[in-house]
Amino acid sequence: VCLAPPPPAAFWVSRAGVCGRVRSAMATRWGRWLLGSRRGIAAAAGLGGATTAAASTSAGPGGREQRGSPIPRWLPSLVAQGSAAPPLRCDATAAPRLRYGTCKLRDGRLLAYHEEGSGVPIIALHGMGSSRLTWLGAAPLTELCPGARLIAVDRPGYGGSSPPPFGYSYSDFARDLEDLADALHLPSFCVAGHSSGGPYALAAAAGLPGRVA
Repeated sequence: VCLAPPPPAAFWVSRAGVCGRVRSAMATRWGRWLLGSRRGIAAAAGLGGATTAAASTSAGPGGREQRGSPIPRWLPSLVAQGSAAPPLRCDATAAPRLRYGTCKLRDGRLLAYHEEGSGVPIIALHGMGSSRLTWLGAAPLTELCPGARLIAVDRPGYGGSSPPPFGYSYSDFARDLEDLADALHLPSFCVAGHSSGGPYALAAAAGLPGRVA
C-alpha cells in the first residue's frame, strides 16, 4: 500500500472528492480576497471556532484603514472538515485486469492485442468495423469464465495493428497468428471469431492444425 504525496498548497481531497483541507497558500488566498488583512488570514488558517466572529481591517483609498467584512461562517468549518479527511491511498499490489502488448511480425508489421484472465489461451478475433475492444465486458472475465485466458487481437488495419500489405490473404493472417503465438510462448491455443472474424478463425484452424486446439 502506498501513500499518495500531498499536492502543492496542501490541498487534500477526500475519497468522495467533496471536502478538502485548505491550509497555507489556500488560506492566504482566501484571506487576501475575503478578509483583507493579516489578522483575517491567520484566523482562516486556524481551526478555532471563534474565528467566525473576528473582523479585519484593510487599507482603503488613500492609505486609510477601513473595517473589513467578518470572516465567512462556512470557511472555518470547511478547514476543520478537510483537516480530518483521510489521505488518498492506492493499492500497489492489485494486479491490472488487462495486459496490453504489440507483437512485431516477421515482415515488420505490428499486431496489437490485450489479455485478460488466466488458463486456456483463446485468441479472439473481432468483426468488421470493430476492434479488440468488442471483447471487453462490464464484469471481469475471471468471474464470467474462470480458467480462460482471452487474447483479443486487433486484426490488421484495425485499432493499433498495422495495415495489411497488398494481396493480404487468410493464409497470411494464419501466419500472423503463428508469430503472435510464438511471441506469447503458446504451444497450442483456441480461436474464436465474432461476425466477419469467424472466417479468420477458421483460416487459423486450417492453416495451423498442429497448434489450434
